[in-house]
Amino acid sequence: VLRVPSPVVSLAGPGGAVVTSRGGEAESLGDAGPLPFCRHVAASGRPLVIDDTRGHPLAGDGPAVAGVGAYLGVPLATDGGGRGAFAVTDTGPRAWAAADVAAVTELAAAAAADAGLRAELA
Repeated sequence: VLRVPSPVVSLAGPGGAVVTSRGGEAESLGDAGPLPFCRHVAASGRPLVIDDTRGHPLAGDGPAVAGVGAYLGVPLATDGGGRGAFAVTDTGPRAWAAADVAAVTELAAAAAADAGLRAELA
């Protein structure tokens, strides 16, 4: 939908943020851990839009941010009270539009609904 190389879903639990799903180029990160941006979105409960991650105070220098040039994440809440982030990244700087934020918000709602349905069926 957004033509991005990497969607990421992470949830925050008692032990901290855990990456539950990576797609595209982000799959190569393996167990690099959650993006610090996702932890911020989960903790704040607010969307985070970063057009250029270079030098951003939340970026740090860990392996999880390698190759992340732009970030767009929205809060992800589950029926069980879990909190997290549904995010997309791009490899270089990118000017995110309001329509991009709306699309990611809709995708996060669909992911949360899917997680709730799976929990009901389990």
